[in-house]
Amino acid sequence: MNSELSGLKLHLSRKTGCLGDAVQEFSSASQFKRKTFLVLGIIFLIAYFFWPAFSWSYFASSSPSQASPAQVRPKQAKKEKGPEVSLYRLKIGQPEELRGQEITVKAGRVYNLRTGKESSWAGMLADLGRVRYIYVGETHTSLPMHLVQARVIEELVKKGYPVSVGLEMLPTTIQEVLTRWQWGILTEREFLQESTWYDNWSYNFGYYRPILKLIKDYQLPFYGLNVPRAWITQVRLKGRDSLTAEQKKYIPPLDLGLQEHRLLIRAMFTAAGVSPGMKAAAEKVFEGFYRAQVAWDETMAYQAWLALQKEALRLRRVLGEASIPEKKASSAGAKGGINKLAKLVVLAGSGHLLYKLGLNYRLNRRAPAPARTIICVEVPSQKGEVVVARTLADYVIGLTEEEKEAFPTIGLSLKKVKGLSNLVVSRSPLMGVAKKAGLKKGDIILEVDGQCFQSTHELYHYLSQKKYGDEVTMVILREGERLVVTLKY
Repeated sequence: MNSELSGLKLHLSRKTGCLGDAVQEFSSASQFKRKTFLVLGIIFLIAYFFWPAFSWSYFASSSPSQASPAQVRPKQAKKEKGPEVSLYRLKIGQPEELRGQEITVKAGRVYNLRTGKESSWAGMLADLGRVRYIYVGETHTSLPMHLVQARVIEELVKKGYPVSVGLEMLPTTIQEVLTRWQWGILTEREFLQESTWYDNWSYNFGYYRPILKLIKDYQLPFYGLNVPRAWITQVRLKGRDSLTAEQKKYIPPLDLGLQEHRLLIRAMFTAAGVSPGMKAAAEKVFEGFYRAQVAWDETMAYQAWLALQKEALRLRRVLGEASIPEKKASSAGAKGGINKLAKLVVLAGSGHLLYKLGLNYRLNRRAPAPARTIICVEVPSQKGEVVVARTLADYVIGLTEEEKEAFPTIGLSLKKVKGLSNLVVSRSPLMGVAKKAGLKKGDIILEVDGQCFQSTHELYHYLSQKKYGDEVTMVILREGERLVVTLKY
């Protein structure tokens, strides 16, 4: 794999396990079933790119022997009959005069892609002080990237800027829970329970703990920018018109005509290493996937805009300057004391931000305002550098490649079955400790370390607290036989 893709990770979580089922059935089913499961497999594969299941969690960068079982190494993106293409080096994005220009990134350094030169943290922060929206991308399972996000937030706060935070990870429909966390009313366990973190988001809370701790410590306003997954699924399958009037209040009309964005999404799909036959079948469902991606970007852009409007109004009321025009507030910005210009730091998967064609593009079109996009890239230790397009973002930060993820991957997909209080494995695991333990689709979970769990969130929470080297004993019922399996982290 080329070094340019070394920082990109695709972590097939419990939500993509159906791909494995599809592949298994494809090999033995009739021609009709083959096509059916092929399309289903593509759905789950593509969907993962743009969330926890439709998000940008990227490609594994470490060697297979070092990688978590949750990691796979798809092939480098290729044109049909041409050279390999890196997602970091596409000739798209703005400004147009920078297309085709590239810069070499090394670990531990910050680069200003607009100038094409290395920058300092202080220089980047000074620039961020002049804008309203700050987008910081992430690979969801990269703790170093989350620490960068936390550092950006904290240093802006310490400089006196009124900062609020917008998160892709949580839906705006639970905003009241987020506000109670902000004011220190909820403990971590209460927050996880009331936000149903592990039902709304697939990733270990430990990756986000530094950020959520900052929010509570500084009592920073923070907002969920997303909507329930089922809504986006409905948009993907049936279109926005199928939503209720209430749902449409959260998901604005979709613009599906941005051609450069389509090129980016297609490049992501190609980079998954899909075979030519699968790509041909996937074309039939691509429009649905693209519609879902746009729905997420439009929704998060709209919710981010609403969030900053609320914060700007609140700040002016606090300062007693509601009549001060926006331009004067902006010019008063960083002249000492508290900055009167409210800022929103948006944290989202990098796939929603690359080339400034995602939610950042759609928010700027809705309400033009100064903004900066920051993307972190992992630099492979064996080569020591990554080449990226200068249109990729405003700033790129090089990070040393991790040998393994900070937290073990569980890889377990669960469901509730009517009339049964126990949880059931909904698909055979493709990765993680669940795969190593040999769990299979249809296994009924009777006990976990002597406890009975009836909530998917509670079991995911319990399993997520384990560290490398830990073990969990699980009693299951499989085809009428009681079995004991061990999950080894």
